[in-house]
Amino acid sequence: MWIHALVSIFPWALFWIISDKSQLRKLFITGTFGAMIALIVDIFQHSFRWWTLEDDIIPRLDIELSADLGLYPVQAMLLVQFLPTNKRKWPYWIIGLSCFNTAGEYILHLLGELVYTNGWNYGWTFLSYLIPFSLVAWHSTYYEK
Repeated sequence: MWIHALVSIFPWALFWIISDKSQLRKLFITGTFGAMIALIVDIFQHSFRWWTLEDDIIPRLDIELSADLGLYPVQAMLLVQFLPTNKRKWPYWIIGLSCFNTAGEYILHLLGELVYTNGWNYGWTFLSYLIPFSLVAWHSTYYEK
């Protein structure tokens, strides 16, 4: 139960505390885009069975939906809010956030909560965060125009 709060309620509470309220419209559009990307990644994951969460401790679908509708949209919104105005620095932010999420999955893997299958590994995990966060940054630029 605590993991659901960690990946769904806590990110939204943190977002509300530190978000720039003058940018809420842009941030919520970005968050919706981030949630859609997360759901698409999960659809591919279920189709190809790249990884599994252990059902005995964490109900798989519940935690994935909690992350798809909580953690990932909030990360997308905060990424866009704190992206530097100098676009040359964006890769550092995107790579940093991708490393942070990959490290989180590594911890879940060490705890025995996450099992990679069908050739999935930490490199693919890193790319599965790098590409969506890059799309989110691109989307925010497109939205501003």
